[in-house]
Amino acid sequence: MGLDSMARQRVLIIHEEGNAANNPSLRCIIHSLLSIFSGVDILVRARDVGITYPDWPGVNWILQRPVAWQLKKAVFIGLGFKPGAFFVTRFFSRTRYALLIGVDRQGLLEAAALSRASRTPCCMVSFEIEYANETSRRYKSSERLAAAELRLAIVQDEVRAADLIAENGIQQDSIFILPLASRGLAKPGGAKRLRDSMGIPRDRKVAISIGSIEDWSMVDRIIKSISSWPDDWVLLLHDRYGNTSKSLQSIGGIPSGLLERIFVSNDAVEDVDSLDHILAGIDCGLAFYDSKILGLNIEHVGRSSGKVSTYLRYGVPVITNAGGQWPDDMERHRIGNWLENPDSLGEALEGWDFALMSGNCRQFFSNVLDYGIYEPALLDRLEKAAYPNQEAANVT
Repeated sequence: MGLDSMARQRVLIIHEEGNAANNPSLRCIIHSLLSIFSGVDILVRARDVGITYPDWPGVNWILQRPVAWQLKKAVFIGLGFKPGAFFVTRFFSRTRYALLIGVDRQGLLEAAALSRASRTPCCMVSFEIEYANETSRRYKSSERLAAAELRLAIVQDEVRAADLIAENGIQQDSIFILPLASRGLAKPGGAKRLRDSMGIPRDRKVAISIGSIEDWSMVDRIIKSISSWPDDWVLLLHDRYGNTSKSLQSIGGIPSGLLERIFVSNDAVEDVDSLDHILAGIDCGLAFYDSKILGLNIEHVGRSSGKVSTYLRYGVPVITNAGGQWPDDMERHRIGNWLENPDSLGEALEGWDFALMSGNCRQFFSNVLDYGIYEPALLDRLEKAAYPNQEAANVT
């Protein structure tokens, strides 16, 4: 079978969360796959609210009921990898694929199970790492068995790669480093700006927090810190699925005394490339994580912070407590400020020089994070994973 024949086959991605439209790397990977293969099927957990499934040419969304995901996970956790693999292969259709890609733990387990049954090459994309000392040896043993099937494992930086190797027994030569980021610099925001439509005065500076509004994103502590901010600063909150007002209620809402300084956006965007009007005119992007709640995966978040990379792509300087390379990057490249927590935001915002840092942000994104930097090598690895014997492939 030659490469032309291979290109006519499809790829299956198994991703329970299903937020490919809002995940910078996954969105780009899917479009790259479409340049090699005839199409991409994405198996996701069906959801009533929140996540949308865009109508992308060549992409087929397979929505599986939540109860099916619960059953599959229960079998893997309760009985181990082999019984789980047996269950999954009976559960799923027998469609033939050129390549199977599992996203995170459940995706890895199912992709590896199908790989064993069909002898289809298997890869994984890791966005979240589950650690043995936060789970159990038995829990991790299934991942290690599944990881033996991998031909390629995509992870965001060297620290997370080392963790993935140690936790899942993945071979070093299977690792591909790909920061969680979009392709290319973002387009300018134009005349339409969210801050203007929300009535934020032009003489106010705006800090924004995008993404999840939950305890672990520390938005409650960001809100509490506002009383110490300079008087000309306000906060704009934007949940990634447009459910900001509802999400705020889960963390206690907004104190009445701060209502004039906090603006709430319930604007929903189709995908991560449609944030231009939201981030236009923004002076500072906030990205905080509470590792006490989410553990080592967040403590070692590093280049897996799509929130930080998205701000930089739009030329918005960042204040964050994300670990890994970010403390050094903030200081060395002057793209923002690193804080241990949001409590001292007021001091950090004093003398904030957006004009100086914005250009640095764009340059750093272009030189370090841009998906386009990594795409040629990634395409080569994906092609070789799907059809490793190139010489034999050319003999038809």
